[in-house]
Amino acid sequence: MSILFIIKSYNDIDHLTPIIYGLLKLDQEPHIMFCSTVDYSSDYRICYLQDNGLTNIHKLKRDECTVLKNKKNILTRLIAKVTKYDTIIGKIRRRYFLNCTHEVGFLKAHNIHSVVFEWSTPSSNGFGVERLFRAAKTIGCTTYSLPHGCNIYDHPDVNSGYVSASLRGIYLDEPDQRNMFDYYVFQGKTRRDICVKLGYDPIRTQAWGSVRFCPEWQKINLEICPSVNMMNVKVGVFKVVFMDHQYDYNVNIQSIWESLISISKIDNVHLVIKQSTREGKSEHILDYKDQLEELCNVDFVGSEVHSPRLIEWCDCVINYGSSIGIEAILQDKPLIVPTFMHNNSTLFESYFSCHIANDIKEMLDILQGLISGQLHNNFNPGKSEIINEIVYGGMGKHDVIDEYCTRLLSRKLLY
Repeated sequence: MSILFIIKSYNDIDHLTPIIYGLLKLDQEPHIMFCSTVDYSSDYRICYLQDNGLTNIHKLKRDECTVLKNKKNILTRLIAKVTKYDTIIGKIRRRYFLNCTHEVGFLKAHNIHSVVFEWSTPSSNGFGVERLFRAAKTIGCTTYSLPHGCNIYDHPDVNSGYVSASLRGIYLDEPDQRNMFDYYVFQGKTRRDICVKLGYDPIRTQAWGSVRFCPEWQKINLEICPSVNMMNVKVGVFKVVFMDHQYDYNVNIQSIWESLISISKIDNVHLVIKQSTREGKSEHILDYKDQLEELCNVDFVGSEVHSPRLIEWCDCVINYGSSIGIEAILQDKPLIVPTFMHNNSTLFESYFSCHIANDIKEMLDILQGLISGQLHNNFNPGKSEIINEIVYGGMGKHDVIDEYCTRLLSRKLLY
């Protein structure tokens, strides 16, 4: 019996490959299916899995990949809206035109007993993926919705869509759809509890920890990650990496750019601005990029430069909304969280696991303290607490990869 993983994006790869690695160690034969127009076959993590025995790789038909959808196209948005699962047209299409014969045949042919999807609803990733979900349910496969990222916020209304909907009393999470999965998994109990309050099933919704940031995979990931080659960096400069995040996550764009311009003016500092790994989520970077890219001490990088190696290379990380701050903590790099760059709050501040800057002046003062050596990176209690919450799901140190594999391989529901 085998397990099928549906992979859509860079972030899915980041958070699902450790589980596939764990299954390969147990001599299992997992399958992965890409449902993206982006070619991830040469991704360093996929190559590592292939070197360790992964052979079952499939690709969803190109015209069924949701990444093809241009959300700025009015016709595309209209079609997506009128064919949603809860509309009359959507219900008619699913009742009479959603044929899962091919998908049932595929799952049976490959002896699939469990199917792993990313955080989503069964219908949010296109009809190709939805047919796979419905086929899996039809023949009795266990269905999982596992993390495609690591949510480090301590409240639900983290982006503009949630904020707008909450003002109208609308729940964007569609808990009735998400409760169709047999398991809906989060890393930590904080996020799990938030979603249970929104209507997620309290039994199916569970916290298993983070395979992406568990010690075993974090070490492997850093070793196999392509090295960083920043050609124009002078010897002896203080290297600062700014981790940007998705523009729709209640971001204060003007504060970000005023901060980056101020950092670029500090003597003996080289600034690297890392764009969001989410496709199409860096418009605010492009809007202001020309103000800084001509400077010799500023570089802009995207997904071609991988964050673990970039953090290893730098002297300090500035991060306001991404879980990559966990990687900085694990590598014991100074982490500055500028709370003024967005209107959200995160677990980094809650656990006092970082340097907290409430305005530009505080951020610059912290940077100057780190550069001069007068400020130290002593946050041991806060670091251990946030690692326990996110990496170990609040359950203390244990083998997180083994925990996931045990649950995925079980033929019984472990409720």
